[in-house]
Amino acid sequence: MTKRILITIFFQIILFHAFSQSFCNKKHVYGLLSDFYYLQILPEQNYKLRVGMYSNLHFLGETEIKQDTLELSKLNRSYGAVRKMSKYQIKDSLLIPVAYKNKLPFSRKMSRDSSICKSYFQSDGHVYYELIFRSDSSFVYRTGSDITRNVTKGKWTQNGNEISLHPENSDHLLYWICTNNKLIEIDNYLVGRTYDKENETTEFQYLRGLKPRVNK
Repeated sequence: MTKRILITIFFQIILFHAFSQSFCNKKHVYGLLSDFYYLQILPEQNYKLRVGMYSNLHFLGETEIKQDTLELSKLNRSYGAVRKMSKYQIKDSLLIPVAYKNKLPFSRKMSRDSSICKSYFQSDGHVYYELIFRSDSSFVYRTGSDITRNVTKGKWTQNGNEISLHPENSDHLLYWICTNNKLIEIDNYLVGRTYDKENETTEFQYLRGLKPRVNK
């Protein structure tokens, strides 16, 4: 029995070492309507979760890997919205919040426009990023805040789960969600990679899928 336990511990150490190499110095950014959440995996099985774009509120603790799931300690004692960010499914070096894995918010735009085939959104209720894909291979990217608005249009192509954007104008603001105009569809998320030069950190931007609201 002791030998089996030691072997299990040994493989867990190897698994987390490989995980740490893939995830350290990377942030995972989620906008879930009420707040932005910034999750950073730290060395030695630790994490930091910051809540709010301009807030100093953050949580520190240890991580635990259970098969293909990552759990954050201490968050289960936090208030509701933060507590839901305590468990993630590990997929292709990405972290999908389990509590929001299959829950899609409704989109009124999709119910009014039958040409829209899919739509993704990231927002804290003030700052937002929205990507709308139409069946004619065109896309509309909207970003803004309470006082600013910006729109970019173009064409999109898809190869497997990778979507490539081809904007019409060169002064677009796609770099807020992806620096190479490419995003990955995974579960009900569209994920782009950006880079924070100031902190020398790779960031993954998770845009949440929307579904059409049925008109009554």
